[in-house]
Amino acid sequence: MSDSLGISLSGLQLNATRAGVAANNIANSQSTGPASDPSRAYQPQQVRAVSAGEGGGVRAVVEGTQPATTPAYAPTDANADEQGMVAMPNVNLEQQVIEQMTAVTGYRANAAAIKTLAAMDKALLDIKV
Repeated sequence: MSDSLGISLSGLQLNATRAGVAANNIANSQSTGPASDPSRAYQPQQVRAVSAGEGGGVRAVVEGTQPATTPAYAPTDANADEQGMVAMPNVNLEQQVIEQMTAVTGYRANAAAIKTLAAMDKALLDIKV
């Protein structure tokens, strides 16, 4: 596998992970927990891109968001305490939508690079002496 192809494939994997993590955060943004035990609420995640090393490319590192929860007033929530407080996942929906849009754009860019590499390989093989 050429370095360029490997780099582009790692970009595809990174962006697929970013889109999946953002979608999971959005889907669970209202999964509260008791204010007395915030660890029972959904723990949002974020993706950090790190170098894959010598051959180039990137890899995704999925980490917990800090702080994972924030106190919120939701007296009708099943997890509400006597004061109506719950542990709400620390998910910014606007930021998650932007993360998804960025991941889609990055995925398309890496797919285009792979398509270009394939076209170049084909052109190289079509050269007639």
